[in-house]
Amino acid sequence: EVCIRNLGRLAEPATLPVLMAELIDVLEGRGRQSVRSLKTALSNFPLDEIDAFRDALQHSNRRVRFFATDIIRQIADRRSAGEVLSKNDFSPEMYRMFTERLCEDDWGDVRARSALVIGHFRDTRSNALLQKLMQDEAWFVRLHACRAAAGKFFIAIAPAVAQRLADPQWLVREAAVRSLREMGEYGVEQIYRVFMTSEDLFSADQISEEIQRSGMLAELLANVDTEERRRQAMIVIRRMVGLNKITMLLAFLMSPVQPD
Repeated sequence: EVCIRNLGRLAEPATLPVLMAELIDVLEGRGRQSVRSLKTALSNFPLDEIDAFRDALQHSNRRVRFFATDIIRQIADRRSAGEVLSKNDFSPEMYRMFTERLCEDDWGDVRARSALVIGHFRDTRSNALLQKLMQDEAWFVRLHACRAAAGKFFIAIAPAVAQRLADPQWLVREAAVRSLREMGEYGVEQIYRVFMTSEDLFSADQISEEIQRSGMLAELLANVDTEERRRQAMIVIRRMVGLNKITMLLAFLMSPVQPD
């Protein structure tokens, strides 16, 4: 265990295949080390070295494919915290692995984690794949696809994300609201459009909660400077009152606000 932690800390490329072989042995019942320790160690390696995961991503054992995919997802997320990634940060082989194979994997957990990596590619093809994964039969795949589409780059597929506001699973609906919110004004308009027109009470109730929790309500009421914005605010507020979601509304109106 000490050696595994230190190999992960050093992240020497030559040792990555050794750690991966150890992880496969553990997942297939031949090793006694900690899966968590091995996963943590492998996630410390840089994005430039993920081609070493190729064999694991094609392994016949679906748990091996899942862990390899999830480790790459962690590596990519860590790198993206400091810079915006694109498909050029991945080798052509890794790009094809995710866009042609892993997104079609027969295990939903693999498809779900692959969606989060595909979201880092930021190209037309990856957007199309995310839209497809948002229609997946497994709700947790739809969840991760919605989460992967957060940000202004994904405005082109905002309508597809907005469709998930009526998803049967509340976690998917929540992820859709939050991703649309991160798209900026256009994404927020999609949220309000669905909220004002949806006949699905579960969806409307959840959107109302997010409108209050995220600060969208305060932004909406603070910007009623045009007739169109005023009309939108009135419709949204009437819908919230109809759902008996008035706590944040009352709090806002009882604070110092402009007369209009």
